[in-house]
Amino acid sequence: MDVIFENKAHNVCLVTLSIAEWLAIPPFKYFSEGVFDENSLPIWGADSHLASRLQRLKLGKIGDDYIKLNGHSALPSFSQARNDTVVIAEVIELSDSELQSLHETYLTFAKALSQEDDFLKICAAHHIELKSERLKHGLIKEPLNIALRGKPRYLQTRGEYGYQSKIDLKRCIPLFSKELLLLDRLDLCPKIFNTGVLAAAFIALGLGKDIEEFLIRLNREQGDSNDAAAQDPVGALLKYLDDFKKYSPAEQKNMASTVCACALKAMLNWCKGPKSPGYWRKHQLDGADLSIYITELKLIKAIVDEPRRMRKPKR
Repeated sequence: MDVIFENKAHNVCLVTLSIAEWLAIPPFKYFSEGVFDENSLPIWGADSHLASRLQRLKLGKIGDDYIKLNGHSALPSFSQARNDTVVIAEVIELSDSELQSLHETYLTFAKALSQEDDFLKICAAHHIELKSERLKHGLIKEPLNIALRGKPRYLQTRGEYGYQSKIDLKRCIPLFSKELLLLDRLDLCPKIFNTGVLAAAFIALGLGKDIEEFLIRLNREQGDSNDAAAQDPVGALLKYLDDFKKYSPAEQKNMASTVCACALKAMLNWCKGPKSPGYWRKHQLDGADLSIYITELKLIKAIVDEPRRMRKPKR
């Protein structure tokens, strides 16, 4: 193994090693699951801070020892190559706590994979075949939570007197089948249609709003401006999403409902037409009142939330 680049200030180290050397390095505990392999990355979602760092061979270094973090999907091709073939890998120094964090990350991945597998099975049972990159991997449970509850699941009330039951995908998928198929046909870009924007699309489409052209233009990043340099609703939302990128992944996750409210406002402005007040904007988007539109959506879909389950009193 030879170091070809190292920047200790930024904890970056690239090495070359033979396939034989790489094969001899012990694997990460969940290596065989392919959790950090490139073909598994879509399950993490476009927002994941891990995704950008896990798209090449990675070695973890704990003290003087190395472990393979990814590359399981490369084993078939490596087994057919000559053992002295040289590959490049990035070495990531890990503390014991960081290694434990990777173990916990895998468990989160496995849980998400199980949930999305359930989603695909439900779709199949209702003859809903999704082909687009954004939807075929699932990851719509949080958008549905926001579309029907106004908040991601982890922010929903779990107070002393009770808590809301989980969104029932078996009930929701058939109710939103029309919306799912339309969105799938548009082949949405995952980087644009994040959790909040997708939630807004579910609300607007569920309310019967004619936003297909809006979604097509948003997907193609084709905003428009007038002679006064004001942006149309597509351009205003694209500008908002561009500003949104400056936040950390954790902050972006907590802002999903805010993004939904702003995206929904842009969609509603689009439906009012270019001559309506608020259609052309020079300033940042403000958000719609989600509670009003969620209430209307539930009436249209005939959705009634289950009563809060009461906690047993402490003795």
